[in-house]
Amino acid sequence: MTMIDPSSAARAPLLERIKKILMQPREEWPRIATEPETIASLYTSYIIPVAGFAVLCAFIDNLTGFTLFGVTHKPTYGEAVTSAVWQFGLQLGGVFVMSLILGYLAPLFGGRNDRLNALKLAAYAATAGWLANVFLLVPWLGFLTLLGLYSLYLIRTGAPALLAVPDNKALPFTAAFVGVGIVLSLVVFGVLQAVAPVGGRSAGGDGYTDARRHAAELERRLSGTADETPANEDTAPSTEPDTEQRSAKTPATAEEAPSSGEGFGGLEGLTKRLERLAKGAEDVKPISPAQLKELLPFDLPGGFKRTETSSSESGMEGMNMATASGVYVSGDKTITLNISDMGAAGAIAGLTSAFGVSSSEEKDGVSRKMSTIDGRMVTEEYDINQNTGMYGVMAADRVMVKADGSNGADIDDLKNAVESVDMRRVEGLAGK
Repeated sequence: MTMIDPSSAARAPLLERIKKILMQPREEWPRIATEPETIASLYTSYIIPVAGFAVLCAFIDNLTGFTLFGVTHKPTYGEAVTSAVWQFGLQLGGVFVMSLILGYLAPLFGGRNDRLNALKLAAYAATAGWLANVFLLVPWLGFLTLLGLYSLYLIRTGAPALLAVPDNKALPFTAAFVGVGIVLSLVVFGVLQAVAPVGGRSAGGDGYTDARRHAAELERRLSGTADETPANEDTAPSTEPDTEQRSAKTPATAEEAPSSGEGFGGLEGLTKRLERLAKGAEDVKPISPAQLKELLPFDLPGGFKRTETSSSESGMEGMNMATASGVYVSGDKTITLNISDMGAAGAIAGLTSAFGVSSSEEKDGVSRKMSTIDGRMVTEEYDINQNTGMYGVMAADRVMVKADGSNGADIDDLKNAVESVDMRRVEGLAGK
C-alpha cells in the first residue's frame, strides 16, 4: 500500500486543528481518521511544533527558577537549554510509546491495532497536556497544568473513530490505558530524575513527585476509591472537615464495570460533564473588562481600602481574556484582587474542577491546597516566612477570582477578599 504525503490543503491548519480537537473532539476525530498522513508527516506537521511549544514554555519558566524543599534554584541558560533538549526528546518518544500502548490495547477491547491511527490518537490527545504548559508562564494559573488530564477524555472520544473500539468499551479502554500509562510514566520520571543532567520543571509537569501524586489521585478517582486518603509522605494530614462532595464508589476494574462504561469512580458522569464543557467552550465570549471592574468592591473586611483599579482585554480571536484588578491597603498590609475571565480557554480550564483533583501540602512554612467546594475549584497558597499568599476561586467554570496578599495579609484576609465578590453575579454575567 502506497502512503500519500498529505498537502496543506488536506490537513486542517495547525491552530484551527488545536482549537477543534479541544472544543469539538467528537466532530473532529472522524475528520482526523480520514486524513491522509504518514508517521513522518504527522511528526513534522503537528507533533514537533506543538510539543516544541510546550517545551519552550517549560524552558522559559525554568529560567525564572523554582523552589524545592525550601531552596530556590535558578538554572543557568546552558542548564535550561540542556534540560529542554532532554524534555523535547522525551516528548517525541513518549508520544510514540503512547501510540504503541493504545494500539496494543485496542484489540483487547474489540478494536483494531492500526499503527498510524494509534499515533494520530496519541498525538492529538496529547494536545491538552502540551498546551497546558502555557499556564506555567502565568504564576497564578500554574495549577491549570492539570488540564493535561483532559487528554484522557480525548482518548475516550477518539478511540471509536480511530481504533474502532466500540463506544460502550471506550471507557474501560481508557481506564486500562491509564493503568499502563501510570506505571510507565513513573518509571520514565524516575529515570529522568536519576540521569537528567539538570533539574527543572518539565514540559509535562513539575517533576517526579507531582507526577506520582497526581497519578495516584487520578487512579483513585478512576477506580472509584476517591474517598480514601492516600498514603503520601509529601502531603500533610488535614485537620479540617472534608467539604468536597464525593461520588459513590463503583467497581474498580473493567471486568466488574458494566459494558456501558458506567463505573470507574463516576467516569461516565465525568465524561458527560467534559462534553458539556467542551461544547460550551465553542463560542464563549469573556465578560467585558468594564463589567468585571464593577464587580470589584470599594473596600474589604479588615479595614482594607481600595487605592487603585485597572482593567484590560487581550488574546486572539476566539480566545480572548478580560481582567480587572484592584489594590487594597490596610496599614502595611496589601491585597491585590483580580477577576479574570479567560473566555473559551477558561471554559476548558473549568475541566480541572470536573476532574475534582484535590491536594494538600505543607512544607518549610509554605502550605498549598487545592479542592472543589460547592462545585467551584478552590486553590490557596501561603508562605508564613514571607507573609505572602494567594487564595482563588474558579466561578462559572471559567472566571478566576483571586486575591494576592503581602506585608502580613493573612489567609483569612485573602479569603474574605474573594468572598466579598458576588459570585452569583459573576456566574450570571458568565451565563451560567
